[in-house]
Amino acid sequence: MTKSRRPSRRRPPLIPLRAFAVSAKHLSFTLTAKEMCLSQDSVSRAVCSLENYFGFPRFLRGVGS
Repeated sequence: MTKSRRPSRRRPPLIPLRAFAVSAKHLSFTLTAKEMCLSQDSVSRAVCSLENYFGFPRFLRGVGS
């Protein structure tokens, strides 16, 4: 008797997921960076990698919005 296996699904990366959650709370990559002790650019890249993982944008970006 063989065990049935579910198809392997890749899980989303955790650090970008956390960066997204904190960014959603603050609505600011700069405030997220301060809370997570990262640079604003690192937060932006983490969220971008999550957007690439899911295949569509998570945030509408604009300067000072």
